[in-house]
Amino acid sequence: QNGVLIATADTSKPCFCIILTASWESSPPESNATTFFFSSNEEKLVFQYTNVPTKINSPSYVKTRMKVRRKTLLRHAQKIGCDTLVCFEPENLFYLTGFWGEAIGVLEKNGHTTIIAPELEVGRAKDDAIDCDVITSERGAGLLSSLLKKIKGKKVCTDCQSYGTMELLKKSMPKIKHSTDPFYRAREVKDESEIIILKKASKILDDMYELCTKKIAKGVRESELQAKLMAFAMEQDMFATGYRSTLNPLIIAGGPNGALPHAQVTNRKFTNGDLIVVDL
Repeated sequence: QNGVLIATADTSKPCFCIILTASWESSPPESNATTFFFSSNEEKLVFQYTNVPTKINSPSYVKTRMKVRRKTLLRHAQKIGCDTLVCFEPENLFYLTGFWGEAIGVLEKNGHTTIIAPELEVGRAKDDAIDCDVITSERGAGLLSSLLKKIKGKKVCTDCQSYGTMELLKKSMPKIKHSTDPFYRAREVKDESEIIILKKASKILDDMYELCTKKIAKGVRESELQAKLMAFAMEQDMFATGYRSTLNPLIIAGGPNGALPHAQVTNRKFTNGDLIVVDL
């Protein structure tokens, strides 16, 4: 009714077709286009839907999105009596700043955001962080010293998981609070860019499952299957951040190993009759 339909077919592959619909009002490079991919082969029919507005990567949109995110974080911090957030955990630092690395993030009540980082991380922090100041400091005690100067006199909440670090902070700021709640509450509602990332990740996980059904066979090792799955995932621009409690990015457990809830990947070969647990 309000769009244009363009259909193309690859004559050398008559079972493949791309259909693109776009609003009359859209124009390159800004597009609200919806693209459907249909393909079929002897094994299965594949239907893929993507809708990735180009605006989500524009600098102005990224800054606006981050500003809204920080306001939400502060709103949840205020609910527990704090006006400043300090993050040590890399996932929360990334959510707050757009930078993943060794550093401390500080969000003040006016929305001003600062990264305190050791010298070896400063260059990347300046490149990756969104609308943040970056302070260079020495590792260890130097980072904490810079942090304490920054947050002096403020009502602070931190996600710090280190008992030793919390004890050091409490010596200078006895009323500092420990809570991850502001970060968890803020992330309960996803923004447009997060939804797009989740859809992409879900599609890749579906593809990894399909790969499992093709690669699992008698004589294949758990470690071999993990290597193939991770190689595929990284080719799709996914990455493994790692976990403190496991040596492996995936759980692949065949036979008796499958009885272990969080099994480590081993060199055990799959055999006939195995039940295989794969946690992606």
